[in-house]
Amino acid sequence: MSDDADQNQTPDFSAIAFMRARRPYLYSDTEKVQASYLTREVLSHHLETLTKQKDETRFEHFAQRLTQKFISPNIRPQTGPTAGGDGKSDAETYPVTAEIAERWFVGSPSDSSERMAFAFSAEKAWKPKVRGDVKGLAETGRPYRRIYFVSNQYVPAKESAEVQDELEKAYGIPVTILDRTWLLDRVLNNDSIDIALDTLGVTGATEKVLEVPGPKDYERKLELDEIEARLALGGNYPGSPHSLIEDAHRAAILTRGLGRPRWEVDGKFQRALRLAKTRGGGKQQLAIVYDQAWAVNFWFDDFEELAGLYDEVEKLAIDSDDADDLERLTNLLPLLRTAVAFKRSSLLKLRLRSVLRGSPQPSRSSPRTRQGRTTPTTRNPLVCSCV
Repeated sequence: MSDDADQNQTPDFSAIAFMRARRPYLYSDTEKVQASYLTREVLSHHLETLTKQKDETRFEHFAQRLTQKFISPNIRPQTGPTAGGDGKSDAETYPVTAEIAERWFVGSPSDSSERMAFAFSAEKAWKPKVRGDVKGLAETGRPYRRIYFVSNQYVPAKESAEVQDELEKAYGIPVTILDRTWLLDRVLNNDSIDIALDTLGVTGATEKVLEVPGPKDYERKLELDEIEARLALGGNYPGSPHSLIEDAHRAAILTRGLGRPRWEVDGKFQRALRLAKTRGGGKQQLAIVYDQAWAVNFWFDDFEELAGLYDEVEKLAIDSDDADDLERLTNLLPLLRTAVAFKRSSLLKLRLRSVLRGSPQPSRSSPRTRQGRTTPTTRNPLVCSCV
């Protein structure tokens, strides 16, 4: 396709709209009757008022809910009226088994046995506060792998980096400072308005979203809850890694169908792929990556990510004798061509040209012999059948 022809194409193509019009049953049928709307200015002002009101407790509940959702699920608050009681920290992680941690879709499974501390502050003078909190935590002698300090103040990036480096050098514990910008982004850009409304009592916002699930979403939600309940119990799937991977894969597809946020869909596909790599085989990995490629294309219009996932599918399928595996490639390659035609991405153009020229090469030695047959590898064998 010439560059002039590309320029005449409309840039408004949406893979989401295209597929939804043809297969609406794949998408969420939940109806939102009311929208809960909270502006950045309103939430920022409310966080500022917590300092004037000295409402540390309310802010601690808010910060704990967000860190539990986006950093590590295994967080528990310290008891006591203020400042974490006698524990120095406001919250800490607690150990969980590796079987449970590897099924998380947020945080890192490697953190399951690591001890992390959290300090939450609504004080205006954040520098002396973070220095005092980190000093107190370090002096407890507990083996903290990292300390998180969450403030309702705006913290300049340069000052944050300097203080983090200073404290790590002084106490040998990495420190991460999360400020009001992080809080606002988590709430407003990551579907967490409900946490702000529940914990902060924000005024100036409309009522919560009233979602009425359709019949398909109702069934999806029931099935997803059952699967997640099974995955959450470490004693399940003894000697059945295939069933564990299939449940994780199914959970990702159901989450996609429910129209959940991108971070949740990606997280569950990555969880399934991680399990398949450690406990399964190539065919399960191929099925998971293929379904994720469809998700990024037809649920999120992310054509750049599609190109990267196509490479992964090709590596897993290109040497297969199974026609179903090769069919997955023939299904994805036209999506790349469509993305190039309508989005005019230089990166995608280069990627498509490399596919047409037979690159990357199959992973095995070239030429390869399989059951007496010799197949040349100088050109992608799928090109003639799908482009």
